[in-house]
Amino acid sequence: MADQQHEAEMDQMSQWHAAASCANSLCHATDAIDAGYQEFSAHV
Repeated sequence: MADQQHEAEMDQMSQWHAAASCANSLCHATDAIDAGYQEFSAHV
């Protein structure tokens, strides 16, 4: 019984970690787009 509980917790953690790293990538992408846009605006 305890093993099932532990596995469920581990699964929850890995899902949370995957979501967090996905959000992190999205954040970096947004920063890059933002920087690119500012650079583009500076040249216009």
